[in-house]
Amino acid sequence: MKRLWILWGILFFMVPGASAETLYVNDFVRVTLRTGPGLDYRVIDMVGTGTKVKPLEQRDDWTRVEVLDGKKGWILSRHLTPDPPSILLVERLKEENQRQKTKLTQFSATNVRLEEEVKRLEKELDAHRRELAALKETHEALKTGASDYLELKSKYEKVSAALEEATRRAERYEKDLTQLQLHQNIRWFLSGAGVLVLGFIIGFSSKRQRKRSSLL
Repeated sequence: MKRLWILWGILFFMVPGASAETLYVNDFVRVTLRTGPGLDYRVIDMVGTGTKVKPLEQRDDWTRVEVLDGKKGWILSRHLTPDPPSILLVERLKEENQRQKTKLTQFSATNVRLEEEVKRLEKELDAHRRELAALKETHEALKTGASDYLELKSKYEKVSAALEEATRRAERYEKDLTQLQLHQNIRWFLSGAGVLVLGFIIGFSSKRQRKRSSLL
């Protein structure tokens, strides 16, 4: 009898270690939560599969537990397991599957949006490439035009300088020609006047000689 009491004491002091665990009610069962460790004790609640319970004490085939709502009672130990029951795992897998489906839907929408964005960016890139090619052509044309312009400007400056010099020379020639014509007109006038005077003198002399001859 003394040995039984010692064994009972050992089991009693082992209870705090068990109380640190979290147990679950087995698959596909609803077990009774009783006021004591036996079928003759009153049922205070029914606990379903997957319910988390906190073990408080153990006697033979029974375990005193605390349910999450705070109720305390005794459950047959064979209905408890430290591992989450399969039905709970299935529910978790269903939830995870639903989350993954939601993520997949979001990823699909994001993928479609990104594909549209890539297409838009490709169009913009193609437009920028065409614009760049046009700008290069314009730049080359401007370079060629600038070269032609500089060459034409140089020729124009040379022609302008030559024309200015020719204009100055023409003005000098015209001035010299005007003076030359003036001198020539003076000469012609003087020559004509001299011929006229000479004719007058000759006429006058001839007249005097005729008068003298008539007097003789």
